[in-house]
Amino acid sequence: MPDVSQALKAKIAAWRRQHAALDAPAYRITPKSRRDGLQSFNLGKGRAEDKSERFYDADEVEELLPYLSRQNARGYDIYITPIDPAHHLLVVDDMRGDALQRLRAAG
Repeated sequence: MPDVSQALKAKIAAWRRQHAALDAPAYRITPKSRRDGLQSFNLGKGRAEDKSERFYDADEVEELLPYLSRQNARGYDIYITPIDPAHHLLVVDDMRGDALQRLRAAG
């Protein structure tokens, strides 16, 4: 790994754990604004060769982590959504233990 900050190393390690758990073939990247004056955007929108949405594989996401970290510092929350045509995956943000227990109990 090139010379990177401890914070970026932690983000890379967290990304690798997340990808290992999901093992999705592709990911959508959406920086969501948390400040007035910033507009949320889909990083891959219109970027495929046919101008459709471009998705990113796990290695590409990892390569984008320095850029995404800068976007986070600018006022964006970064959502990396798994895209897998073989599975319907649901990403839940900021769930606490009691809510997770209720979700599991509900099946």
